[in-house]
Amino acid sequence: MSTSADEVFAALASPVRREVLRLLLDGPRPVNQLAQHFPMRRPSLSEHLRVLRHAGLVEETKSGRYRLYALRAEPLRNV
Repeated sequence: MSTSADEVFAALASPVRREVLRLLLDGPRPVNQLAQHFPMRRPSLSEHLRVLRHAGLVEETKSGRYRLYALRAEPLRNV
């Protein structure tokens, strides 16, 4: 997946998205666990995760009925 520097910087512009990335430094987490760290509804967090996925900064995998999110640092290295 090739992303532009503009997409990466736009994704990093939000403090919420930067905090999500910080949380993912410890390893993959399910969306429920990420949501516990923010005073917002899950649809709002899902929108932030969508932006991070589009920028290539996180990847989503399904494990049973859970969606796990993991950090992808390659786009950060490229910019």
